[in-house]
Amino acid sequence: MYKGRLIAYSLGNFVGYQTLSSVGVLGKSLILDVELDGSGRFIQGKVIPVRLDAKGIPHIDQNFASVQLIRRLIQTDFPNTPLKIEHLGEILPTTSPS
Repeated sequence: MYKGRLIAYSLGNFVGYQTLSSVGVLGKSLILDVELDGSGRFIQGKVIPVRLDAKGIPHIDQNFASVQLIRRLIQTDFPNTPLKIEHLGEILPTTSPS
C-alpha cells in the first residue's frame, strides 16, 4: 500500500504463455481480485491461486501454494504492510485506510 492505494507487482505471468519457465516456484501464480472505492482506495480483495502447467496454461490451485508463497514474501519484504492475506487468499486491511 502506498498513500492508501494498492500496489501489486509481477502480475504479468499469463502474458508469457509457453515462453516463461513454469518449473518449481515459477509455476505458481495468482489472479488478484480487488474492490476499490471511487477514489482508488482499497476496500477488499482476494488472491485466487493458480498453478501453471508445463505448457504455461493456468489452472486454479486447490492447494493454495501461491497464497502461501505470497504471504511469506510479504512477511519478508513488507512486514509492516497495512494488509493481511488470510490462508485462503482473502485480503483484509489491518488498519483503517488513510
